[in-house]
Amino acid sequence: MEFVKPGTNIDFISKRRLMLGISIAIIVAGIIATVLRGGLPMGIDFTGGTEVHVQFNQEVAAGDVRSAVEGLGLGETVVQGIGLQGDNEYLVRVAAVEVENAPSVAAVIEGSLDEKFGAGSYKVLREDLVGPRAGEDLRRQGLFAVILSFLGILIYVGFRFDFKFAAGAILALVHDTLVVLAFFAFFGKELNLTVIAAILTIIGFSINDTVVIYDRIRENMRLIRTKTFAEIVNASLNQTLGRSVLTSATLFVVSLILFFVGGSVLNDFAFTMIVGVVAGTYSSIYIAAPVVIDWHTRKGGTKGTPAKGHRKVKAAAKG
Repeated sequence: MEFVKPGTNIDFISKRRLMLGISIAIIVAGIIATVLRGGLPMGIDFTGGTEVHVQFNQEVAAGDVRSAVEGLGLGETVVQGIGLQGDNEYLVRVAAVEVENAPSVAAVIEGSLDEKFGAGSYKVLREDLVGPRAGEDLRRQGLFAVILSFLGILIYVGFRFDFKFAAGAILALVHDTLVVLAFFAFFGKELNLTVIAAILTIIGFSINDTVVIYDRIRENMRLIRTKTFAEIVNASLNQTLGRSVLTSATLFVVSLILFFVGGSVLNDFAFTMIVGVVAGTYSSIYIAAPVVIDWHTRKGGTKGTPAKGHRKVKAAAKG
C-alpha cells in the first residue's frame, strides 16, 4: 500500500517562506496567550501540592466535588473529571502540602468528601504529595533534560553530516517545542513531568524524521549533478514523503486514541504527542531542510547552478 506514488514532485521549497510565516504567527500568538494568562500553568510536579484521585460509587457532579473542597482553605484548588463518562472519577488538586491539626492534606480532603457525600461513597485510588522544594528541583531537571537533548543532537548531527545540517535540525526541534507550548497556552493546559516526557519523545521522533531526509539529501548530492541544491533537497523531500506520512500517521492515530480513551493521566501526554507529531513532520520539511538550503546559498551556492560540493563529495566517495 503506497500513500505517496513514486515520481511525486510536490514543490515544497517554493512555499517555505509562506510556511515559515505561519510558524512564526503560531509561536507569536502562543507567546501573547502565555503573557495574557500570566504564564503557563504548572502542575503540582513543578509547583508542589497535593493530589487525590477518587472514584465515587454513584454519579456525582464535578461542581459538587469542587464545592466540598474549595472552602477548606487549602489554596488553589482544581477538580478535574477523568476516565470514561460514567466512571465518576475525579482528580482533586490543592496547593497545600500540609495543614495544622491533621495528619495530611489528603485526610482533610477525604474528611470533607465524607461529610458531603457520606463515608464509603467513594474510594481513594491514589494520593500524591510534592513539596515546593522538590517541585522546583523537578522543574529545573526537566528544563535541563530538554537542553541536554538539544546539545546531544547538535553534536550528533554535526558529526554525522556537518554544521549547517545540525543548525537546521536544532531550529526544527526548537520550533516543535515552541509550537507545543503555544498550543498549551491556547488551551490553558498545565506543564508537568508527563508533558516533559512527551516533549522529549517528540524531539526523538522529529530528529529521526529529519535525519532520514538529511541522509537522502546527502545521497542525492553524490548522484545528482545537473540540478541546483534546492532542487536536490526538494527531490529528497518527495522521495522520503511516503515514509514520513506513514510513520507520522501511525503515531498520530495512536495518540488520538490515547487522548480520547486514555483518561486524565494520559490526556496531557497524548495532547502533546498529537500537536508534536504534526509539528515535527512539518518542521522536518519546512524548517530543517530550508535552513540547509539558505545556509548553502549564503556560503556560495546559488539558485540555477549546481550545488557546490558535488564534485568534492563524489571524489571523496571514490577515494
